[in-house]
Amino acid sequence: DPIVICNSSRRFIVAEQLTQINVFNSTILLEPIGRNTAPAIAAAAAHVLKNQENNDAMLLILSADHIIQDASAFHNAINIAQTQAKKGRIVTFGITPLNANTEYGYIHTEPSNDIDLALRVKLFKEKPNEKLANQYLRENEKLIAQNLTINWYWNSGIFMFLAKTLIKELTEFAFEIADAGSRAIDNSIQDLDFVRLERKSFESSPAESIDYALLEKSKNVVVIPLDANWSDIGSWVLMDHISTKDVDNNFIKGDVLTKETSNCYINAGHHLMVAIGVKDLIVVDTPNATLISTKKKAHLVSEIVENLHQQNRHEWSSHRKVYRPWGWYDSIESGEYFQVKRLHINPGAKLSLQMHH
Repeated sequence: DPIVICNSSRRFIVAEQLTQINVFNSTILLEPIGRNTAPAIAAAAAHVLKNQENNDAMLLILSADHIIQDASAFHNAINIAQTQAKKGRIVTFGITPLNANTEYGYIHTEPSNDIDLALRVKLFKEKPNEKLANQYLRENEKLIAQNLTINWYWNSGIFMFLAKTLIKELTEFAFEIADAGSRAIDNSIQDLDFVRLERKSFESSPAESIDYALLEKSKNVVVIPLDANWSDIGSWVLMDHISTKDVDNNFIKGDVLTKETSNCYINAGHHLMVAIGVKDLIVVDTPNATLISTKKKAHLVSEIVENLHQQNRHEWSSHRKVYRPWGWYDSIESGEYFQVKRLHINPGAKLSLQMHH
């Protein structure tokens, strides 16, 4: 039964999507504020230890922004990881690098004779520059030529461990995070189908990734190689990379007409889009905003998002379409003294009478 951790504003869309895939026994933990991955994972582990009689409960940690196309290979890797986790180790999954990607963190491992294919970690390297990434690839190629196991992997951001192991290790290397997560769970409240983490406790936690807070410091981390056709889909370029293309190497979604257009990712969300004489572009059109970027510069979208934040624009934090317990609404038009919404009420659902000036 999954535990999903998300911001309070995402709670209804998460609940809706879990229903759509027939998952009805989930727990949804609501963060009052984003504090990076370590506090979120600490809260999940504390929740499990508090609410399950089994003190040997195991957690498989997965970020939302990835795709795994070979489920069988992934299950095999999980089985190997489970053996390691039962020994009290913290397991991370390493992806064989396919290119000198600078968007991923890397893991450097040392050889191991472990029958469970677990590799000890030498160091974690945050997103390297292109020169270093190419150096790592060359090291791997030399080892492959000698029929040896490679020693540089992409960091998948997938982890596995006993909940009690995670809390024990965090208490040693990042006490404030472990303590804040436990207090946020102890003082949490049930709100409908959600568990709201207590704000004051959770806010007190340092905002650190699990890699920085724990994995880079612990001597109890092993890597399981994962070859399951994994991709991080946290950017439009990576979405383009895994998408099926037409004869002109374009990915087309929606009502799109093209002329002399090639190597583009075009996603038209709500009306006709026409592309003429362009190439190497990312074009994503939604009711909220339209993104047009070259593929080489698409990573700069994060800087635009930060600009929206600094300007306090509503596009930074909200969408036209908003999910509620009863369905969703789409804010079609609004002005100083009016707002027009389209309402979608789920079968059997209802909403309260409301009045707006």
